[in-house]
Amino acid sequence: MKDNTKIIISISLAVAVIVGFLIVFFSASNVTKRMVHRLAIEAREAQIDKNHTMEEKDGWGRNLIFVYTYEKYQEVYSVISHGADGQLGTDDDLRYDAIDFNKSRIAGKWLADKTTEAARGIKDSLKETLKGNPKEEKDKEDKSFMKDIGKKAGEVIKDLKEGFSEGKNSE
Repeated sequence: MKDNTKIIISISLAVAVIVGFLIVFFSASNVTKRMVHRLAIEAREAQIDKNHTMEEKDGWGRNLIFVYTYEKYQEVYSVISHGADGQLGTDDDLRYDAIDFNKSRIAGKWLADKTTEAARGIKDSLKETLKGNPKEEKDKEDKSFMKDIGKKAGEVIKDLKEGFSEGKNSE
């Protein structure tokens, strides 16, 4: 008899845990969280850029809201639920932002900053070298070397600008 009681208690506990999990998993809040996440990612992939009230409803039966924002280096695709209280802008609202970073602009700015920094370092280094050398022949040689570096740096910057223009046009 003791063995049967233990089995019945074990089965009862397992059923209670499973039912509890199902209640939590399928609660309006959790269903809405998953839906908001999925819809925001779908909007980003489809590149929807018009704010609107969506046909899809949250776990409480209210329409979801789609908001698109564009900032300098990113596009944000947001899906918002009013939450359990039905009021927008309260703590129980559910929101997911799918962010699409404009990687070419970020990389371009970083590369431009690093190129400028390197060019300044080379220029300052060459100035110091030329200041410390009083020999006229050596100065002419150094100035010629500096002109060559300047020409090469100009070519590199021109190539970078053309590359960024092509990248920007392809976006």
